[in-house]
Formats: sequence, structure tokens, C-alpha cells
Amino acid sequence: LEFRRVLFRSIDITNASCLSNDGIWTIIGCDDSIIKVIRNFQSISTIRLYRESVISCAVNQKFNLIACGTGDGILVLC
Repeated sequence: LEFRRVLFRSIDITNASCLSNDGIWTIIGCDDSIIKVIRNFQSISTIRLYRESVISCAVNQKFNLIACGTGDGILVLC
């Protein structure tokens, strides 16, 4: 647990609702409908969905795919 706290210290995860990791990529879904994309522990991008909050997320490096489910029943593929 302490390792994770140090790892994400520079990335704001106070409103995180879900997290997915495939070894290299980490995706954090947030209550404010933002997806934070992290690669090798460095923040790469944020994606605003303009929907309700992100309630589930998954990342797959093999297929170069991010999938997120929102509170209003929408599945977003990036």
C-alpha cells in the first residue's frame, strides 16, 4: 500500500472510481467523467468523456484499447 501511495503521488487520484492496469498502461476512471492515462508511472493524457461518472474501465495493450463504462449506461471505447 505504501508503494502505491508513492507511485501515484504526483497524479491526483482523489476522485478515482476505478483503475485498470495491464503491466505498462494504467487507466484511472474518475467521478468527474475523466480518464487518466498513465504509462510506466508517468501521466500521458487525460480524456474527458462528457458523460456521467466513469464506473468501470479496462485497458488492453495487445489490442491498443481502453474501454470505460459510465453511470448513464454508455460504453466508451478509445
